[in-house]
Amino acid sequence: MTDDREYRAGLFSGIVAGVMVIALTAMAFMSFDPAQAEPPRYAGFKAVTIASADGVIRHLGR
Repeated sequence: MTDDREYRAGLFSGIVAGVMVIALTAMAFMSFDPAQAEPPRYAGFKAVTIASADGVIRHLGR
């Protein structure tokens, strides 16, 4: 038979699980908000990146 401590532990874990479900649901809906969305960042190569890669390749080719 269960005692008072087990009921309290079950109640506490149920409350924590409920709060987590509510928080994760709110976070999921906030991610669809276009006002807070950042524009996508695209990786790009600059002339400095290409020049440094070319210098490394030339150094290794010696």
